[in-house]
Formats: sequence, C-alpha cells, structure tokens
Amino acid sequence: MSVMNHLAQAAAMLLLLEVLVVAMIFAAVSGGLAFGLHWVNGKTGWAFGKVHGYLALGRKYTHLATDYAGKPFILLGGWTDRIETTVGSLRRQALELQARRSAPREVAARPIEPALPAPPTDPLV
Repeated sequence: MSVMNHLAQAAAMLLLLEVLVVAMIFAAVSGGLAFGLHWVNGKTGWAFGKVHGYLALGRKYTHLATDYAGKPFILLGGWTDRIETTVGSLRRQALELQARRSAPREVAARPIEPALPAPPTDPLV
C-alpha cells in the first residue's frame, strides 16, 4: 500500500466520523423537539380547550366578513349584466325599426318584386 492509500483511508474515516456526529446532532435535536412538544401538549390542554370554544365564533365572523366584502362585487356584476342586456335589446329594436322604415313600400303603380328571405340570425350575436 502506498502513502496515498493510507491518506485516502484516513480521509474516509474523518468523513465518516463527521457524518456520525451530524447524525447524532440531528437525532438529539429531533428527540428534544419531540419531547418538548409532547410536554407542551400535556401542560396546555386547558388553553387548547378555550381556543376550540372560540373557533366556531371566529369561523362565523370570518364568513360574515367575506360575505360583506364580496357582496358589492356580486351586485355590481348583476347590474352590469342587466344594463348590458337592456342596451343590447334597445339596440336590436332600433335596428329592426330602422330596417322597417328603409324597406321599400308598395305603390299602386309598381308592385314590389318578391325579395329573397333574410338569412337566419344567430341569437348569440
């Protein structure tokens, strides 16, 4: 074995020792947190009992607040849809009236030739 092999084995042992130390520190911290949380859970049961009593009240007021915050947007959307529909209907009626007025009238001197029927209109346009 050469000197490089011995140095490589020594480096591997040092790295293994460092990994072992890091694993032990991680296990200690995890165990400490688990023990601490278990201890806190045992000592604060009365506080959690009080908090659970207020959760329903908090949920009620949260829903009430979001309803009041969202109501203006819902009403505004309804009004804009109603106005849009009304304006579209008035525009369509005005165009129909204008088309009726500009249609040729039959005069006794000359009969109107039959015109081609209008193509069907798309109700979504």
